[in-house]
Amino acid sequence: MPFKDKQTEREYKLEYYHKNKDQIKISANKPSRKRKRKEYLKKYTKNNKLLIAETQSKCYQNKKEEYKERIRKRFCEHARLISDVKMSYGCMNAKCLWSGPYSATMLDFHHLNPDDKDCQVSQMACRSKPSIAREINKCVVLCSNCHRMFHSGELVLLENTFCNVNNELVVGAS
Repeated sequence: MPFKDKQTEREYKLEYYHKNKDQIKISANKPSRKRKRKEYLKKYTKNNKLLIAETQSKCYQNKKEEYKERIRKRFCEHARLISDVKMSYGCMNAKCLWSGPYSATMLDFHHLNPDDKDCQVSQMACRSKPSIAREINKCVVLCSNCHRMFHSGELVLLENTFCNVNNELVVGAS
């Protein structure tokens, strides 16, 4: 029912509330199916922890190879994506003296601010893509020679040269 002004709508709602207030209060206090189900599951899990653990263990034992294969595939895919990011950037030092082609094993992720470092990117293949992307975006890619030169103090990098990858580990698309 459309109203021309808010005052009329407010008056209608108040009138409706006063006519039906007993029914409204009863339905507000009545637990919904969803809430009942949630309470039941909470109580069930609390009382049957051992049974649930045993069931989960049996399920794992039945599908152990499937789980391991899925984890292995994810690990390999993430490691490949990390290598692809390295290769797409190459050495980010503009004055790099290396003249040959790079391989992913020759390139390192370097955190310009060590305080922001959560983990080494090379050890993150088992983590989620968004967490890997967050960590990569704190880094610059350097060849191993430039990386050693940076740590020895022979090389200075600009603070604004960071990698830029999105949550799917695609370079340059955030």
